[in-house]
This record gives sequence, structure tokens and C-alpha cells, in this order.
Amino acid sequence: MEHTGYVPVGRILKTFGVRGEVKVFLDITLPETDETTEEGFKPFEAFFIESGPTLVPWFVSHLRNIHSGQPVLKLDDLQTREEAQALCGKVLYLPEAEVDIEEPEGQYDYLIGFLLADTEQGAVGEIEAIIDLPMHELAQLTVKGREVLVPLHPDHITAIDRKAKRITLRIPEGLLDIYLGNED
Repeated sequence: MEHTGYVPVGRILKTFGVRGEVKVFLDITLPETDETTEEGFKPFEAFFIESGPTLVPWFVSHLRNIHSGQPVLKLDDLQTREEAQALCGKVLYLPEAEVDIEEPEGQYDYLIGFLLADTEQGAVGEIEAIIDLPMHELAQLTVKGREVLVPLHPDHITAIDRKAKRITLRIPEGLLDIYLGNED
């Protein structure tokens, strides 16, 4: 769903502990901090999360462990693990004016949750994870009940539409047949 004036900047991955904290993936550069306190710091007043057709603000208590792959976020209204569990998988949004989004070449973690489409075959499935390899990254998705790994190489990517959450690429010929078998 498109939310004018807002951009997706991350996703809530899983709960952390029992006090309502969550691990998150963030696709933004955070303000510089020495992060010396256990409480972490407050980079934004609020993140916005979809609730029906609208975005609702969730006020930030703190963010910590920002130098790890999955920083820990505490939102003011989350007090228990169960409350936090209800937000797992949700996309985090910020107003466009608050963020300068950079897409570092070769880092595709922000594509989790995007629809992967082939230029010839159309929609294939939703990206569930990104696997880092030394030479390139792979999109992991489930198609017809089977795990499929598709290389994310810049030469094969034809379009990335952040607002529509869709990536289109030329999947190497025969790759899907290896995973799914030839259905002719």
C-alpha cells in the first residue's frame, strides 16, 4: 500500500526479551552516536506502522545495539513480549522529509518483503530473506512450497520500485526449472 509522504525504512524482525523490545532491520543511516548508555538513544520521535489503510505513529523509547546486524528497538506502548509479537513482520515508515535513503550498491536487505518478478515469466513470489555470499547476494523465496534462491546481480536487475515493493529482473534461463521442475 502506498502512503504519500512516507517511505519504508525497515521492518520489525522478531521479539527480543520479555519487556516489549523488538529486533529490527533498518535501511537508513542513523545519526552518529557513541551509544554509551545501556538505554541506547532516540534517533526519531516515532516510526509509523500500517494499521488498516493508514499509518499510525509508534513513539520511540530507545534504539540500542545499532552496530549489530539487528538493532533492538523499544517503542513506548509495548510492554510485553506478546504485544511486541503482534508487530513482527510489520514495515517501519518515516516521513520522507526525515530521511535520506541511500541504497548501497550490493546490499539488498531492504528487498525483504518485496515481490520478485521475472521479465519473461512475471511475478514469482515474495522475497523472504537475503543470503550474503562472497560474490553476490541471493533472494530466498518459497514458490509452490519449495525454496528458491535467485541471484541478485546488478546486471540482471531491470527495475526496483520501492513504493510498489517490487523488483524485476532477468532470472537466468532454466533456473526456476531446477527448483520447480519442468512443468511443460
